[in-house]
Amino acid sequence: MSVPCHVAHIQQQDDGVIFGLEHDIKDDATLEAYGQLIEVLALGATLKARYSEPVLDKSDYLVEQFANDRPARLTVWREKTTRGVVAFEFLLKENILQAATGQAMEYLTATDATGAVRATAQKSMEMQRLYSWVLPNLPDEVPADVKAFLQGYA
Repeated sequence: MSVPCHVAHIQQQDDGVIFGLEHDIKDDATLEAYGQLIEVLALGATLKARYSEPVLDKSDYLVEQFANDRPARLTVWREKTTRGVVAFEFLLKENILQAATGQAMEYLTATDATGAVRATAQKSMEMQRLYSWVLPNLPDEVPADVKAFLQGYA
């Protein structure tokens, strides 16, 4: 997608330069496509922690959860003693992506894990692309080790 814009300001920092862009979108099709892109990025960027500390669940793992109202929800399971990340489930609208250490990513479609069905190969590819767009935009509130674990499945 090509978005017409121009450089509105430049800010120098120690590690590089940030360019601020002003969009010059005039046609409805580009505006709609750009809005869809922003919505995809916001799926991850607007996640907020649901708990101040990880919660011990019935399976004896520590659980962290991040959610928003778009809907998106990232649930992370940690080993109780080492606190290492061992699994996650990422709900992105009607898409559910799940993985655990040593296991391949699973792709499901639904709004809840109960009743979810395995995605087709084509839908799985779309879900993987969505996942790869969301990951770089996760907020600082999501811990670095969680981001690294998720990146291992990108």
